[in-house]
Amino acid sequence: MTRGGFPIDRDRLRRLRKQKGLSQKELAEAVGVSPKHISEVESGKSSPSWGLLEKIAGVLGVEPTCLLRKEDA
Repeated sequence: MTRGGFPIDRDRLRRLRKQKGLSQKELAEAVGVSPKHISEVESGKSSPSWGLLEKIAGVLGVEPTCLLRKEDA
């Protein structure tokens, strides 16, 4: 079970981060959290708050909703 708030598409987050050429540490520094927290978000151990999701999306150049996991239909 994840801690936090919003369920994100972990694969999309990881792909976008890598496309921007950012390490987990660099993304963490850009949004003001620890690299461990970014690792936990990408591994599904934690879900980001809306505020953190907005910061991550801003660094990656996407809308926050782009990072949300789509529920299965």
